Amino acid sequence: MLDDLKYQRDVITLESSSGAVALEHAVGRLPDFFSNVRNAFSTYLANPTIRLFTPSTAYSMKLFSDNKSYVDLRKLEAYVPPGLSVDYLTYTEVLKDGAKQMQTIRQDVLLPFSSWLAHKLGNPTSLAALTVNLKVDGFHLHSVEKIEKRIQACFNPHVKQESLTTYGAVVRRNADWVLLQKDMEQLNTAFSADQHREIVELVNRCTSQIDTLMRRMEEEPDVYKISPPAVAALANMCYQIACELEFYGLLRNRIQELSHAIDSTAQKLAA
Repeated sequence: MLDDLKYQRDVITLESSSGAVALEHAVGRLPDFFSNVRNAFSTYLANPTIRLFTPSTAYSMKLFSDNKSYVDLRKLEAYVPPGLSVDYLTYTEVLKDGAKQMQTIRQDVLLPFSSWLAHKLGNPTSLAALTVNLKVDGFHLHSVEKIEKRIQACFNPHVKQESLTTYGAVVRRNADWVLLQKDMEQLNTAFSADQHREIVELVNRCTSQIDTLMRRMEEEPDVYKISPPAVAALANMCYQIACELEFYGLLRNRIQELSHAIDSTAQKLAA
């Protein structure tokens, strides 16, 4: 999905800077591009409620392991997200870094973009007045590629379907359960239902503003004229936001997978 959006973004950007006729073609591509952007946003924000790990499970495991020798436990079976090759705590550290970035997606990405759209809707002449590369105040993208590479480094690409390992491979010491409880509480907070709802509402506001802008450009072409830099900037920002939301959705799913694996391990060991 992102590859298709990137291709559309690149074509629009190229055409927007290639003369008046090509600019018309670029503007004509915007409705279809934004329709695909909207579909991408909906896909990445689907599954509004995810089952996250219950921190009390970690606490129960801490009490359980207090009465067990690590030497006795480390050879027992434990569950992991398919292909995970590091221990639970190493993985949660990476996930927490990703969650920390996503907690600012509202103020760093979505709110500035919505404010920019609102300004353009209220001041249509500013769309045509842009003659240099556009800069949106407060708009700061995150290094999602770096975090995703760190996440990928936690997995063995050759055992993608393996979800069973040993306790010793995922828990370095029994006391790790205390730290794991804290980590999962942080992840639960970062991806709570309330946080997700706020992001969905803000994304819906942005898509509604884009729809309004497209409609006014069609109905009032003499008023809502758009310059080449504005066309390119609008397409690029939508693509970049799609990248951010894809990572947000993938991160939620990864946390859910880890939650399920830890919960399954706890149930198996405590049975």
